[in-house]
Amino acid sequence: MNQFINKKQLGVTLILIGLMMVLFLAQKGFNDRLKLVMLMDSNITNLKEYSIGTEGYSYSLPAEWTTNQKSYPGSYIVYHNSFRSESMGIIGYVEVMNSKDGLEHITISDGNKLPQNKVKEYKSLKTKINDKEGYRISYKLNLDEGKLVYDNVYYIKVDEEKYFKLLFSVGEEKYKENLLAVFDAIVETCKVNK
Repeated sequence: MNQFINKKQLGVTLILIGLMMVLFLAQKGFNDRLKLVMLMDSNITNLKEYSIGTEGYSYSLPAEWTTNQKSYPGSYIVYHNSFRSESMGIIGYVEVMNSKDGLEHITISDGNKLPQNKVKEYKSLKTKINDKEGYRISYKLNLDEGKLVYDNVYYIKVDEEKYFKLLFSVGEEKYKENLLAVFDAIVETCKVNK
């Protein structure tokens, strides 16, 4: 009798484990489709991939956005590409930074450079982005003209001394809550192709 109960329990346990695996895989597919829907809801239908020189890094931006690559002296910013979406009111940039300082130190240092009397609702969230250590910093910035700008800055550690930094800035009149999902989807395109 005891052996019969153990076989029954084992069978039920295996069925439950199987169902949990199916749900986990279905959730992953659902999340990917949801991101695609969020992009399409924001009239983003095509992403253009950008490769970063010999670094082996890449990322994607909506093909409709205009971009402008810049070079900086020194070795701190090894790549910079500004972007703009007129229709969505988004401006920002993608950078690859070279630093021996840790990720947390970089985020704190950048935060200290902001004009403290103009920053509201500063939030720092430690996160994982594509299984890499990262931070998402969000805040509102009061400009001199009385305008309010929503900024979201993402930092991703990609190598021992290399970091992605992505800034998305949107004016108050164009800002919508679903833009965070669009920003997250773009940030998740950052890859190390080594």
